[in-house]
Amino acid sequence: MNAKVGNDNTHVERTMGRHGCGCMNENGERLVELCTMYNLVIGGTLFPHRNVHKLTWCSPNGRDSNQIDHLMINGSWRRSLLDFRVRRRGDVGSDHHLVVANIKMKLRSTGRKSAAHRRFDVERLQDPKLKNAFTLQVKNRFQALPDMTDICEADAESINQRWDLVRTVYQKSSETSLGLRGTKKKEWITPETWKAIEERRDLKKKVASTRSERLQETFKLQYREMNRKVRRSARSDKRAYLNNLASEAEEAARKGEQGKLYKITKTISGKFHSTNNAPVKDKGGKLLTTEREQEARWAEHFREILNRPPPSEVADIQEAIEDLDVNIAPPEKQEIITVEPRASFTTVLHQVLTENL
Repeated sequence: MNAKVGNDNTHVERTMGRHGCGCMNENGERLVELCTMYNLVIGGTLFPHRNVHKLTWCSPNGRDSNQIDHLMINGSWRRSLLDFRVRRRGDVGSDHHLVVANIKMKLRSTGRKSAAHRRFDVERLQDPKLKNAFTLQVKNRFQALPDMTDICEADAESINQRWDLVRTVYQKSSETSLGLRGTKKKEWITPETWKAIEERRDLKKKVASTRSERLQETFKLQYREMNRKVRRSARSDKRAYLNNLASEAEEAARKGEQGKLYKITKTISGKFHSTNNAPVKDKGGKLLTTEREQEARWAEHFREILNRPPPSEVADIQEAIEDLDVNIAPPEKQEIITVEPRASFTTVLHQVLTENL
């Protein structure tokens, strides 16, 4: 909305603090009125920080900066908001900076949970160099183990010892070469694109930490060029990934592998968002919260829709002027064979994906 709320909170103390930036504009007045109406608090005006940690947008020419990205929280939870500030080093490829809020909430305990299972980043094995290093480590660790042929296979305890040795070899090799898997990354992005993203992130850090204006302008130009490179590379990776999926889907359809075809189609189309949790209201517009009330309302709705009296007047359907000559004989072989070649499944799917992208 490009709303600037400023630092003057006269008569709106419950809605905003005195630590905003600039002066309030017309859209800022509308935002404050909206927050006042719904008992919301503008978090960016509550905490004293330097302006560089409160300004959320910087113009492309680098001269103008404003605080136009806001976080609103319900007034009842105002004390749960501990801090609100801008992280300029966040590499988001935009002229808007990353905004971070610290929130502390008291939740009811649900009991102790077991430690999360460690998962290694096996996707890194797609890199040939890393794969060779991992394989070499596994071989070296197996060669260093004692001879396991001396362990009797009939002894359950001995079998468990062998399993512990094998598991230790793979765990140690994975910790050294692969590391633990963090946030799930997009599988269609190639290692070359991830390397370019890391370079762009380093340039973003240099832009934020450099004091010299001359060096800052140089790093900004480099960052823009690297950002364009990342976007081109990402688009190319996405296009190649979708073409590969389309080829696999066509091959699965040809072989009759319906399960694989369904999985690929679901991957391309994305997740399905169910609307079963839509709110149910009675005839007066009151929200029904319990399942029993909602079921009763649905039964009442369908009872009124489906149980209608028959029409008072019978429909007057006129007879046809002439009978159509319809061939009711079984189809011939020439009628089933396709005369003109149709577009392949890959071509059609690629056209659909291109229009969606």
